[in-house]
Amino acid sequence: RFFPRRVQGEARMKWNSIGGGAGAPAPRRGENHPGLVFPSGLLFPGRPRPESVAAAQATALPLPYRGGVWAKPMMRDCEAISELIYTYAERLDAGDLEGVAELFAHATLRAAGRSEVLRGRDGALAMYRNSVVLYDGTPCTKHVITNLIVDVHASGQTASARSYFTVLQARPELPLQIILAGRYYDRFARIAGAWHFTERVFFADLFGDLRFHLKGDPFQR
Repeated sequence: RFFPRRVQGEARMKWNSIGGGAGAPAPRRGENHPGLVFPSGLLFPGRPRPESVAAAQATALPLPYRGGVWAKPMMRDCEAISELIYTYAERLDAGDLEGVAELFAHATLRAAGRSEVLRGRDGALAMYRNSVVLYDGTPCTKHVITNLIVDVHASGQTASARSYFTVLQARPELPLQIILAGRYYDRFARIAGAWHFTERVFFADLFGDLRFHLKGDPFQR
């Protein structure tokens, strides 16, 4: 069957022989063919020329998509890495600074534009203890992670990720509001069979009222 698919802003076509055999003809334009998939925004392109099919088969789609299916091992890697990023937000909002620091046991941390580099669990724990204000054990915040993009290297041993973060806070003296927004640029490695952070770079882009969240101004604005 013929599956048009939009990848990186353009329609790239892959030939999937499931159910039709390697030499099965493509459906004709307008043919009512069960099992055809029509992604949103794309029209069925009709019968492809043989050279077009060959070119599409030779096109290397970004991992983890290969040959009309998602590679399951790569999907699991992406899920494990995403879980690390989301676990960071969960632990920080719970006031579990030791748990946050443990995530960076094999990593370095730094803020974009600053030369200071913190290393490992102890460096991360010192930073969070010296910068985050806690109220009865929690910072009264919600770190919302969005626009997450995970890239796993073909070797399956290293990866990188980019994401947006938005920090909300509410206190008796501070109505619920967004106090900070920015980006995380992360790197990961598979160590002893499990994924771990190896680097995090913080980009603080938009600032609100940080008086009740951070001690001093760690971003040195």
